[in-house]
Amino acid sequence: MKKADFKNILWRTEACAVFLFLLILLTGCAGKMVRFEKPDIKDNFCGPVMNYKYCKCAFHNEFCDELGISSNTANTYVRSEYNRWVAHLLKQFQDNCKAGGGIFHPRDECEYCQHPYIRQGDECVDKDEKEESEEETGFKPDGPFDHNCNAAPEFEIEWKKYSDIDARIPLQSRSWEAQGVVRAHERILSLKVENFKLKRDMEIDRQIRLEARAYKDALSKNIKQNLIKATIRLMYTTYITVESGINAGKSFKTFLTGTETLARAGGLLSAVKAIVPKKSDIAIDTKTITGKVVNVGIETAYQAMESLGDPKDVIIKFMTETKKAVVPGADLTDEEINILRDQHITKQFVEHAIAESYKENANRRTQIRENENKIKQLEAEIVAWEKQEKIRVQDMLRDACLKQKEKYENN
Repeated sequence: MKKADFKNILWRTEACAVFLFLLILLTGCAGKMVRFEKPDIKDNFCGPVMNYKYCKCAFHNEFCDELGISSNTANTYVRSEYNRWVAHLLKQFQDNCKAGGGIFHPRDECEYCQHPYIRQGDECVDKDEKEESEEETGFKPDGPFDHNCNAAPEFEIEWKKYSDIDARIPLQSRSWEAQGVVRAHERILSLKVENFKLKRDMEIDRQIRLEARAYKDALSKNIKQNLIKATIRLMYTTYITVESGINAGKSFKTFLTGTETLARAGGLLSAVKAIVPKKSDIAIDTKTITGKVVNVGIETAYQAMESLGDPKDVIIKFMTETKKAVVPGADLTDEEINILRDQHITKQFVEHAIAESYKENANRRTQIRENENKIKQLEAEIVAWEKQEKIRVQDMLRDACLKQKEKYENN
């Protein structure tokens, strides 16, 4: 499946923003409330943003054959992209709210204070009352603290912008707590990348098992044309995974190379190996993802992880591409077919390879579960590290506020 170009989606989002979401304006005494409303997936997303064929496949089971995917897969893909798009719109809405001096509320609402009210923290207050309060107080601290140097409500929301959890700060110059956050995120990304590869390899092994069964079926029925086609498909699919340096297809490579008849029959094995491309869509470069946590930022690193897509979709695309490959013609003699039938059916070479593939996938599945448990533990560590960093930042800012207040009072 061709993943949607998210940058293109964002471009179209900005160009058509006025048509893509509704804002309900609620005017009150102190401020004007602007509410974000999610756009309709079928009316505003399918067509203007998402290729309509995927939506047709997802919701009406149309164009699925052309796309080479099932309706369920298309549905998952469309809704996933829709959720990402809506999240971007909401982030835009929130940024615009803050940039315009508004107060963003948890229920996806933005409140703009109206004259004579002005913003104070997370509420609209009467300007005259605020000035009177300031006259009584006198001292106006910098940062999210009140005149007594107690944390103001906005500190709970904005504390991270005062912290060392910032990709612009060299890692070694950050606080120990902020470094702990980065290390935990790096490990999570590393485990997510590993799980992506494991799930990819599980799916490709499953697809190769289907090819092996098609080969065995053609061999048992002695349908020569289907046998040759299935043999070449199995070889091509197996060797492209091996050449790509992933951990799939090895069980089947053993029985293919271990069968001298295949190695010499019509030059099939050498011919197929000769056309296997040196690079493949399944050999995805994941080396730079964890580095983004330090160099570009945590959010960017997770976006890079998401850009890899669904490993099953990657393999579906891969299998579609292999069907288009130009493979060599070949022939098998009756004698060679009999030898193959004896080795691969009577002696169960194919079944042994399939069983080994199942065993490999069981090991991968176990490793995925272990990694997911480690991720949960690391997520808990991040919460703990961030809590410590928040306390450090609050103490640091409060200390600065008290010094500022002391200076003010002495003057």
